Amino acid sequence: MADDLSTTRRPSAALLLMGLVALGISAWSLFGPGTFTWLTTFDGRWLVVAVAGVLGLALIFTPGLRVPRS
Repeated sequence: MADDLSTTRRPSAALLLMGLVALGISAWSLFGPGTFTWLTTFDGRWLVVAVAGVLGLALIFTPGLRVPRS
């Protein structure tokens, strides 16, 4: 049944990411492009390192969070 309340739903990571991108674009349009000049000096390689670290931690800790099904 589609109305079964015992099934759990997980939040969508892609939807969260798209929401954050939309908030960033709206902030940029409200405050103007000159407000975020610190982004021009940002080194993108550190972003790759941060994403890899977060994904690594998620892969380590995610198996421990699973709830056994009965």
